[in-house]
Amino acid sequence: MNGAGEIQVGEVVLTGASAADGAEAAAAFRAELVRLWRADRAAGIGWKAEMSVVDFEVEAQLSARSLGEAMAREVRRHALDSGGAP
Repeated sequence: MNGAGEIQVGEVVLTGASAADGAEAAAAFRAELVRLWRADRAAGIGWKAEMSVVDFEVEAQLSARSLGEAMAREVRRHALDSGGAP
């Protein structure tokens, strides 16, 4: 396999975030999610083809970048075929 694929995220809701923080968190989320997906693919770890809602809370004091990265890790946790972290 060449590692090609597509990740589609329908909606991300950041309650209480400013537009600037939301944009920074979204960029960090996207970058971290792609990094995690590529690393898992290279290691032979599969993700579910589809998921529904992933709902979780994060610490309020996180920076926008850390928030985006935390969101990506949580999505990965739910996306793993095994249903949990390796």
